[in-house]
Amino acid sequence: MTQYILEPLILGFALMLTRIGAFIVFFPLFGGRRLPNLVKVGLTVSLTLCWFPIVPNHMLFHASAADGPAAWLQFAVCILREVIVGGAIGFAFGLFLEPARIAGSYIGNEMGLNQASLIDPGTNVMTNIVGEIFQSFAILLLLGINAHHGILTVVYQSFFALPIGKFWSEAPLDALVVESSQVHRDGVLLAAPVGICLFLTIVMLGVLMKASPQINIFSMGFTLRLTVGLGALFLFLPAMAAHLQWLIQESAIDWMRFFR
Repeated sequence: MTQYILEPLILGFALMLTRIGAFIVFFPLFGGRRLPNLVKVGLTVSLTLCWFPIVPNHMLFHASAADGPAAWLQFAVCILREVIVGGAIGFAFGLFLEPARIAGSYIGNEMGLNQASLIDPGTNVMTNIVGEIFQSFAILLLLGINAHHGILTVVYQSFFALPIGKFWSEAPLDALVVESSQVHRDGVLLAAPVGICLFLTIVMLGVLMKASPQINIFSMGFTLRLTVGLGALFLFLPAMAAHLQWLIQESAIDWMRFFR
């Protein structure tokens, strides 16, 4: 009798731990090398211990009547399914930070900072210093508007919208595809004010080179592009921050509306 009572609870706890752990790994705010592994494990276990007692029993995994390899195969499939769900949620919310990274990388390249590249600790890919600053600013903005509270709420509500061990009848795959396709558009729109200023600078340099071929356009062009880029950044930074905040809030509201 004790076995039939404890077994679903243990398996449900393991599957909930798997979904939350996959979310922590794939979400850029917690994943990568920004946090030590001990902190990630502690956060995963803490969230599981907090949410497990308040999730109804019918939302947890119940082993079938099969015994032996069939039962283990069913549990392995459920583990894989929870990894996919948790990873998809972490990837979806990681898209909140992508427009800032794309905008910063584009602006940095146009300013001529291709040589000032470093490895992003969150994604382990090469990016320039402006892209890293923009992404760090987006993280601070996300924490400043308390969007991380809504993200954790969505992870909790996912156990009701997509129960453990159940068939996914309404998985948000279409919403994830649409959100992924809009990331580059949002990044280009975010960088548009500074990008237009840098484009006009390049055009002006081209006209100047045609008018006065004796001018060393390469030595002067780098300094001018860097100066114009920094000036445009300081000028348009408040508007860019407001637009980025709007993007994060709208995306968070859409995902919370789906899992509500």
